[in-house]
Amino acid sequence: MFQLANVLVAVDDRARMAPVLSLLRRQKCEVRTCDGGEEALGEARRAAPDLAVVDVGGDRFDGFALAEQLAGKEETSALPVVLTAERDSPDLFRSAADAGAQELLVPPWDASDVLHRLHPLFRISTQRAELACRLALARERGLISRDRESAAGDTRPPNVLAVGPSRRGQLYLNESLGARCRQNWCESAKEAQAMLGGGDFDAVVLSTDSEEQAGEALELCAMIRANRRMYHLPILILAAPKCLPDVAEPYVRGASRVLRLPVTAEAFAFTLESLISRRWRLLRRLREVIETTRTETTCDALTGVYDLAFLTAYLGVRVAAARPRRRYLSLILLSVPDVVSVREAFGDAAGDHLMRQIARWVDELVRLEDLTARTGPEELCVALPDTPLPEAEAAVHRVAGVLRRTEFAVDGVFRPMPVTVASSLTELTPDDTVDDLLARARANLR
Repeated sequence: MFQLANVLVAVDDRARMAPVLSLLRRQKCEVRTCDGGEEALGEARRAAPDLAVVDVGGDRFDGFALAEQLAGKEETSALPVVLTAERDSPDLFRSAADAGAQELLVPPWDASDVLHRLHPLFRISTQRAELACRLALARERGLISRDRESAAGDTRPPNVLAVGPSRRGQLYLNESLGARCRQNWCESAKEAQAMLGGGDFDAVVLSTDSEEQAGEALELCAMIRANRRMYHLPILILAAPKCLPDVAEPYVRGASRVLRLPVTAEAFAFTLESLISRRWRLLRRLREVIETTRTETTCDALTGVYDLAFLTAYLGVRVAAARPRRRYLSLILLSVPDVVSVREAFGDAAGDHLMRQIARWVDELVRLEDLTARTGPEELCVALPDTPLPEAEAAVHRVAGVLRRTEFAVDGVFRPMPVTVASSLTELTPDDTVDDLLARARANLR
């Protein structure tokens, strides 16, 4: 059986942690529990988990010290750390930030909320593994040197857009971050769309005081996620009591995190800074380094996405790595027959222009860790590491749906061009080879 992630849990109070342990196991995570700090440190070095959950506030070990040690040791410094505590307080959030934690969980546990908060942290491990895989493949071919593998972190104060007529988001920004961020405010979702389209923001804070405002906030979330440039942009919702009663809906629509009012300035600051500094800017840095693996030798000359040879080598590494750790691997295949018909009707230049646009859209609509390659004249393949089939199915529906709803402006064609998209989906099985995966994806194309 494949699994979603390997999770290390340092437990102080097993009874209190039981719901979290149960949730992780139901989500097909392999969970290793430790009863002390030294044991957890040793297990983190040995097993290279994807996430560490550390219980704090108990008497058996110092959870904050353990989190700091995990962050301070080279071999575990990239490991995302989640802290759990019996109850929250302003001091707790300050200590969590000082310890370098990415998330803080406090009872009562809502399974849907916890899962949606943890899932992006599982992906950090995948993103780092993806970076290592692509760099290794590029180095093997002598395509890049080690001195091109680092990207400088962004040290500018984050640029945050607060949205809502009450100005509550702006008030929280003033109280909790002050001069540590650049602040912008607008009253409505419509104004926010215009500002986001013309600015470079690090996060959006949405305030909802009524059902109507909540609906507008969710529509804005969906709009942001449908935009290629802003797909990963952090969105924090401040929800007034009785707004957004469905815990899962904001996350499904695209929210990164929901804080239910009242909330302390310390909780707000910890959450927003975690979203920006420890996730959003990390993604930006990883993207910069991954882009160094895109060269004339690894990429398709027409579209700029990876070519079939690089995809085949990449899948060989991913398939070999997936088996011992029992990790998911899914493939999406997309075929756009209109590229051929445009080429026949309007010439090669028009067909090439349409194919370049489609490839760019697909590449920017998928996640950082997903690899897009051109596998045929009008065919693209997307590899989704550590992704079970239901998640991959949601991705193919989203990407194909955006393409089908878009009319492309094509050189030499004097009307916008809608396109039809055939798609297929498959996932790795224990006995698959790379050829098996690709052949099954083509056989399933509909």
